[in-house]
Amino acid sequence: MLDESGQHVVVHYRIGRGVWGATLLSVYVNVERGIPLADEYEATKTEIIREYPNATILSEGDKTVAALSGREVVMDLPATDDGRVRRTSFSAYENGKVMLRLRASYPAAEAAQRAPQVAELIDRILSSGP
Repeated sequence: MLDESGQHVVVHYRIGRGVWGATLLSVYVNVERGIPLADEYEATKTEIIREYPNATILSEGDKTVAALSGREVVMDLPATDDGRVRRTSFSAYENGKVMLRLRASYPAAEAAQRAPQVAELIDRILSSGP
């Protein structure tokens, strides 16, 4: 999908069936936004926390994937009424004038299985170039 300007692309991937049980990965590709990567990362992380104020940050730090350096935060979102928790990760990378932001979400109880699947998909996406 393109945004209103026609310059920025959003791609959504789904691994598995159903919204709750699926692994969802969204990739946002922005060209020449003029915003430093650190600012974009912090703004998006803050937006996620604002949407889920009781989210628990599990890890945060610098990350390198496919020779691109960036930052990543991993958090558990608050449990739903039936006690289910989703894990979400957000990362941002730059490649020249292109900024790539990625957000993945999957059942937290299946993190040991899902996290490597997401990492492999992200590596393939970023290795192919923007």
